[in-house]
Amino acid sequence: MTPLIHRVKTDLTVDHASSFQLAAIKHLLQAIRSRSDAEIRDVGSRLADLKARGAAQALAIDQRLSCLK
Repeated sequence: MTPLIHRVKTDLTVDHASSFQLAAIKHLLQAIRSRSDAEIRDVGSRLADLKARGAAQALAIDQRLSCLK
């Protein structure tokens, strides 16, 4: 953010600076979303494996998956 503030003082407008700030936030949100989606897929596949084996852990993982969604 410090370089961005300096650039506003020299050659960027406040609108450009706001756009850069929103772009950074959007990037973070997209990264978090993709990681959480990957976690949900992993938990879902583990749950399917455990259900196929008839494991007792399937109920606990099913509850965890429902909390993630």
